[in-house]
Amino acid sequence: CLDSVGVLKPGDDKISVACSPKNKAYEQKCAKTWIEYFNQRRVIAEAQKDRLAQANTQAENSKR
Repeated sequence: CLDSVGVLKPGDDKISVACSPKNKAYEQKCAKTWIEYFNQRRVIAEAQKDRLAQANTQAENSKR
């Protein structure tokens, strides 16, 4: 759901409207510590994607 509405960081205002039912189920079924962990992992994973893309671009440019 977060990907479909373009939300990077869970907890943003967009979630309350677009993903409310799924977010409620997520919060009810998971322990608070796991929710915090998964939310942080999402942000870290997105940052890693950006860094890897940048590294690949630099690697391609250095080969030229």
